[in-house]
Amino acid sequence: TRVKALEAETLRVQRRFDVLALLSTTFESYPWEKRPEYSKMFEPLPLDPFSPPTKRKMCSVLGFEESGDVFDPLAPLHDILDHSGANSMAGALASLCSMVQLPPGYLHARSLIVRFRKLRESSDGLPKVESSVIPVIKKLVSPADKADLAWWCSSQYASGSVEQLHCLDLAHSNATTASEEIESLQGRASKEDERAALDRVKRIDTARAILS
Repeated sequence: TRVKALEAETLRVQRRFDVLALLSTTFESYPWEKRPEYSKMFEPLPLDPFSPPTKRKMCSVLGFEESGDVFDPLAPLHDILDHSGANSMAGALASLCSMVQLPPGYLHARSLIVRFRKLRESSDGLPKVESSVIPVIKKLVSPADKADLAWWCSSQYASGSVEQLHCLDLAHSNATTASEEIESLQGRASKEDERAALDRVKRIDTARAILS
């Protein structure tokens, strides 16, 4: 109905105001050229608010998707998260996730990924799982997201290292929980979700078997 369309449009505009207020406060002391591009954190507003919006698929917990069909509202923050103090910045911007309609913990996960990628590029050693990966995993809600992040982190550590095995164990336990949750839906989950849950467990099991 037209009333619902207007309500949806009002919410979209309000979320933009909320994000702008948060970013303005957080980056008040930053030069303009070093502030994130606020406009890229949202899909364009529809020309006609009464027409059904064309929405792209939201990014995964890992981000960095190459597909043009995926919208990543956290991508404009990569340069900010690439500098020292990224953990405190992620904490300051934690409420941003709900404003851009992402699950809790996604910003901390992205901060960790950006940090690991930078350390790998500069050939610096990665921090311990206990101090870096586990605190971020605890901030995520979905077992599938936790498993995917732990799996990605395992691929960043040296093959066969204690840290890699630790990540794979974390990935396995959460992937198993995610699969069990899908099974408990008794056919109400989509075939795509069921297949993704099974593939996740198999992939992690295979990696653990190779290293054991």
